Amino acid sequence: MYKKKTEQVAHKCVVRLFDDSDVLDYEFLEKHKGDYLIDQLCKQLNIKEKDYFGLRFIDSAKQRQWLDLGKPIIKQCKEPIIFTFRVKFYPANPFRLNANVRILLYKQLKRDLSHGRLYCSCDEIVMLGVLIVQEKFGDYNEGMHTDDYVSNIQFSARQTDTIEKKIIARHKERKPGQDPLAVINEFLGIACRLEAYGIEPHCVKDHNGTQMYIGINFFGVSTFIAGKRSQHFRWSEIRKLSFEGRMFIAHLSYTDASREVKKYTIGFKCATGAACRYLWRCAIEHMLFFTLPNCRNARVKYRGGIFSRGAKFKYTGRTEREILSEVIHSSSFPSEDNKLAADKKSNSVPVTPSSPNGASTHIRYNSLPRTGIPCADTDTYDLNHFLMDFTDVPEMENDYVIPTQLLRNFCSNEAQTEFTHDKAMIPLPTSIPHNASSFSNVLTKSAMNTNTDRSYKAMNRKNLRKFRILRSFFPSLVFVILFMILLAFTIFESKIEIFNFIRNAPEIIILRDEYYEPLKKMFSKVVIYN
Repeated sequence: MYKKKTEQVAHKCVVRLFDDSDVLDYEFLEKHKGDYLIDQLCKQLNIKEKDYFGLRFIDSAKQRQWLDLGKPIIKQCKEPIIFTFRVKFYPANPFRLNANVRILLYKQLKRDLSHGRLYCSCDEIVMLGVLIVQEKFGDYNEGMHTDDYVSNIQFSARQTDTIEKKIIARHKERKPGQDPLAVINEFLGIACRLEAYGIEPHCVKDHNGTQMYIGINFFGVSTFIAGKRSQHFRWSEIRKLSFEGRMFIAHLSYTDASREVKKYTIGFKCATGAACRYLWRCAIEHMLFFTLPNCRNARVKYRGGIFSRGAKFKYTGRTEREILSEVIHSSSFPSEDNKLAADKKSNSVPVTPSSPNGASTHIRYNSLPRTGIPCADTDTYDLNHFLMDFTDVPEMENDYVIPTQLLRNFCSNEAQTEFTHDKAMIPLPTSIPHNASSFSNVLTKSAMNTNTDRSYKAMNRKNLRKFRILRSFFPSLVFVILFMILLAFTIFESKIEIFNFIRNAPEIIILRDEYYEPLKKMFSKVVIYN
């Protein structure tokens, strides 16, 4: 009657590269997962270190998302499908990578600087701006470069006439004949030392209702207030990440002066539940990518809190340590290509495997810290704003436009958000150890009695334990059935006076006559005949 559907519908999508004018069109079937699309894209762009990159899109709830490589594409986003190709995991040391991969990272950092995500001081904006101008125009030429040639480049969200004049003056002073790749390396050397390097700001509030931004990168989780980094938690100090509703929760541990390991829990409130779930997934993926020894250790599905529905996923892809290990064991290393065209497009840049610089044996997954002393914050800058990259996806992709006033008052005292802080935030303890001053939002505290190694092994065994229906549901069902049979036999067959009012109830009499007595006679006949 019904004809079996044999033909599969092909879906179309558009992928924007680092330059929004460069777009690629792809087709995929309903069965294809996210890794199919990223494989096709990286194959066309000749990128072998594909795990550093990802595809970003806007879902139906107007929430940013990274394409999950382990799930079907069509179930994650709706047509028209538009992706943006971006760097997802910023390496701690860009110079471990091949020259061509560093070029792609350089293009990503230029976007971050122009959109305000790569936060830095005015002097550092000038330093980075000079390198961008040098890479784009080459050596200064008085005949070709007029006074307004720098103003045609949007290289910073806080670009002013004073900064442009300083850039022109330093461009004139630069030594001529510099190789474009050397300029890019100099740019990466400055950018990777900034606090906001590789940071995607997530708007949250602390227990006092103070607006701040959480950033996640290779080194851990940081909080920013008014452009200054207020807290920093290393991956070795984070034992667990979870969320409940709009509350993002990090379980931390540190070692006090008496060498006793202490545990703390810190929470931040997000604007919506979708934003909280996105923050949690970004944090989990970064922690696994930069700490797991290999992808085989990531087969467990991680989830949020007890009451967080739809908050589990399986990590897909290689880890950074696995990528570097493959290069270490390779017999030959690729040579660097020192030629770079100023206006070369992204889809023409070849990429080869990266070369590691030193061993990475210090990387551990989900382990307790060797020392709980928080790392000292690096120098911060007394500025009033810290912009997010709201323009990462052009307006034509969706109807979601961020108010301009929010960008101007980003993280300032006058900035207001759409959500308000309520009493759902867990209160702080009244006293905090003096050597844990950086954990200003500590919520709960307890002492750890076991040593670090035992806790680490127990934690791994707990994380690797999988849910089995045969081990939980069926035994419980059998136990309930046996208990009900035993209870019915006790009520109907015993002469205990306690159960008289139960036996005389109309419902129990009907149950006895209609079900219990017929079943009793049937089992009696079976026993007699056998």
